[in-house]
Amino acid sequence: MKLILMLGLAIFLVGAPQIASANCFDVSKKEPAVLVGKLQFIIFPGPPNFEDVKNGDEPEGAYILKLGNEICIEGDEFADATKMFNVVHLVPGDGLRKDFRRLVGKSIKVNLYDQYGSHTGHHHAPLVAWVKQIKLLSRR
Repeated sequence: MKLILMLGLAIFLVGAPQIASANCFDVSKKEPAVLVGKLQFIIFPGPPNFEDVKNGDEPEGAYILKLGNEICIEGDEFADATKMFNVVHLVPGDGLRKDFRRLVGKSIKVNLYDQYGSHTGHHHAPLVAWVKQIKLLSRR
């Protein structure tokens, strides 16, 4: 019985990365195309050290979408299918900056393009995505 349990656990652990990966969005296939969440505007520390605005780093504002559920991504060299997260760094597409400012703090739906895994200090979430359309979901 003990051997069967250990064998079952070993099979599960070997298969676990594939199971997690099967549920991830594939950025090489332009996924996710649509996300829903609450829009935030957050000031992060930027150059030169990306550590602390109070100690001289430039303030760097970013739009962050807080998701209701965790997701993961795969499909590029910077995506890690083993890391779950619930925040996405959004970049306003052409003509959307005014809409973004107006919708901070609101629940929104975004249509995305140019999705990729975070790979510089200027990226403030595991997934960075450009927004081609933004829509208010509620007035709350």
